[in-house]
Amino acid sequence: MAKDLHPNQVRAGRAILGIGMDALADAAGISAQTILRIENGATIPNRGTVSRIADAFAALGVEFLDETATAGCGVRMREPTGGIVLVRRDVIRGGVEIGAVVRISGRAATARIEVAALDAGGDADAALMEFDLQRPAILRAVARKIIDEDFSPDGHVRVTREDLVEA
Repeated sequence: MAKDLHPNQVRAGRAILGIGMDALADAAGISAQTILRIENGATIPNRGTVSRIADAFAALGVEFLDETATAGCGVRMREPTGGIVLVRRDVIRGGVEIGAVVRISGRAATARIEVAALDAGGDADAALMEFDLQRPAILRAVARKIIDEDFSPDGHVRVTREDLVEA
């Protein structure tokens, strides 16, 4: 992991993955506003924030490179892109949805899975357990929507009960 974080590294990492600030913020557990301030050079992130961003990128297959005597700082893909990887999942929007950041074939997207789709009786904790049980079907449904570029107006992949039945 890079010791320091240059704004261009964050922008380049997002560009490699084709994700927006919201998806990175979700994956790192920080606000999109923080990502914006870092990328604009308006703030220097503390070690904890650098670690969260680097961990999120690492989970998505991107690593930061430190500046050397012969080259500037940068980013690169850490492993071949491919497969479907769940990076993170959390209960969001007052327990109505579960948010997940998913990577498939080098592309990443933020998915929103309706708790009602998980047969959890509206209970967020039960929905997280059900999410883990239905993970393969959820990842297939999200992957299909990413490949089909089926995104909601806010840029997320939305997964409903019907999507899980089809998966």
